[in-house]
Amino acid sequence: MTGIALRMAGAALLALAGALLGGEKQRELRAQKRGLEQLSAALGRMAAELTALRTPLPQLFMKLEDCPFFLLVSAGFGGEALERLWRRAAEVQNIPKKDRETLAGLGAVVGRYEAERQAAELDLARQTLAESAAALEREISARARHYAGLGAALGGMLAVLLF
Repeated sequence: MTGIALRMAGAALLALAGALLGGEKQRELRAQKRGLEQLSAALGRMAAELTALRTPLPQLFMKLEDCPFFLLVSAGFGGEALERLWRRAAEVQNIPKKDRETLAGLGAVVGRYEAERQAAELDLARQTLAESAAALEREISARARHYAGLGAALGGMLAVLLF
């Protein structure tokens, strides 16, 4: 009887582990959504500062250091070309690839054109990132139980195969 109980406990643990792995996908999507929201808000603040106050870029980057992206940009500012620095900072962000490309593309505009054009490009990217965050939220809501259920099913199938 003890052997059967141990096998059942092992099977239950495998199913639970599968459910947790399924939940990991949800956590990853939520982290990406938070990153998109944070970047979107920071780009909006940057656009507003550029048009309203004409804040110089070094000071502006320091004001936005609460966003990890701008912390990276600010840390390397002055050491290499801004476009290259901006692109490298965009490449390491935990956001979907298409949004990293949108963010990276701004490096060709920031610091090169008049404030109004920079602000327009920043606002366009902000809107794109905000829309991506909303789409991720919809995906998370629609598939919340799906990921956990799929993980639990896979864990259950593994338990059946092993026992």
